[in-house]
Amino acid sequence: MPIIKPFKGVRPANEFTDEVYISHENSANQDKARELLLTNPYTLLHLTHHDLIMDTKDEDEIQRICHETYNRLVSEGVLIRDEKPVFYAYRLSMANHSQTGFIASIDIKEYIDKKIKKHELTRSSKARLQVDILKRVGGIIEPILLSYDSAELKEHIVEEWTVSHDSIYDTLDIGGTRHEIWIIDDDEFIARLENAVNSLSAFYICDGHHRIEAAAEYYLEAETDEERNDRRYTMAVLFPSDEMLILDYNRAVRDLNGMTEEEFLDSLRAHEFTVEKNGPDAIYPEGLGEYTMVMSGIWYRLKYTGERNHDDPVEALDVSVLQERVLQEILGIGDPQHDERLSFISGTKGLHALELATQNGMAVAFALVPPSMEEIMNVCNAGKTMPPKSTCFEPKPAGGLIVYHE
Repeated sequence: MPIIKPFKGVRPANEFTDEVYISHENSANQDKARELLLTNPYTLLHLTHHDLIMDTKDEDEIQRICHETYNRLVSEGVLIRDEKPVFYAYRLSMANHSQTGFIASIDIKEYIDKKIKKHELTRSSKARLQVDILKRVGGIIEPILLSYDSAELKEHIVEEWTVSHDSIYDTLDIGGTRHEIWIIDDDEFIARLENAVNSLSAFYICDGHHRIEAAAEYYLEAETDEERNDRRYTMAVLFPSDEMLILDYNRAVRDLNGMTEEEFLDSLRAHEFTVEKNGPDAIYPEGLGEYTMVMSGIWYRLKYTGERNHDDPVEALDVSVLQERVLQEILGIGDPQHDERLSFISGTKGLHALELATQNGMAVAFALVPPSMEEIMNVCNAGKTMPPKSTCFEPKPAGGLIVYHE
């Protein structure tokens, strides 16, 4: 069973909150990040992305400047540290969706020992970049997004706290996500939450695979026991599985592998898909084994009627069927992670993005039904991984509302 611990969080003083924290939209867009770095002396992008405005690529020099920046923000009272170890309740709200969880420190050894389970492969180059950011920050700014099986923890413990206490932050980011945070500082309540979580069988990584892999590498690279102990814990936000929102992650392909459109449609039928032509209006797939497809401005509804291996939680996934039966066998894309003919389009961009892709060089685009948390947990529990870009979790937690800095 995985273990959680309270910690003394570092966080923005209330009057600096909106200037300090990092929304996902800003951290994911280098142009927006660079603009904030040049205009906002308080944004924590100065700890994670300061290299964007530096001439040098010397990582030691970047780390030195980042450490100086952190110390300046603390000395100026922009960042404050809570006086005792606590948990933090965290509610994310977007449109008609809301999810409530909590921020805690987690033991990185439990990731190494596979009690904290992954569903994606990681690339060593991306993990090394995250190790550099860990060294720049001297801690963790953006929590790893984890979930747990809500069937194993039926009490709404954190919800109880939010109902009876005032939040310390309530802010709306530029993407329209509302972030609310409460300090859980009552010792009895902290013990109750710890005991409840100790009954869980596992944590499941939803977002942050490279960041937690980097934390593990950072821990294993420690040269002394003292250093290793300092690096043993990282920060995560945990939400129940029945509150997670998963959007589709769609695909676009640059060409039809030498076929005409009619030959491609015939090949789909030969590979056990029904093909229904719908017209110019975008349509979403509706259930297991169904896909929608746009080609030359026309939308089609596809239904897979062939056999699938339900004994294997990866092979049973719709995204795996599409990869094997269409992308690989028909379109010749055997390595989806590296084939430049294939592009991935997040469901946050809507179906219009698929139409735009086919208007700007792509021959065809496919929309998928997103996997369920049950399917993801089944993959994790089997010790397997899903095809690349299979999940899109929204909304995402912000960076810097709570910082783990021991």
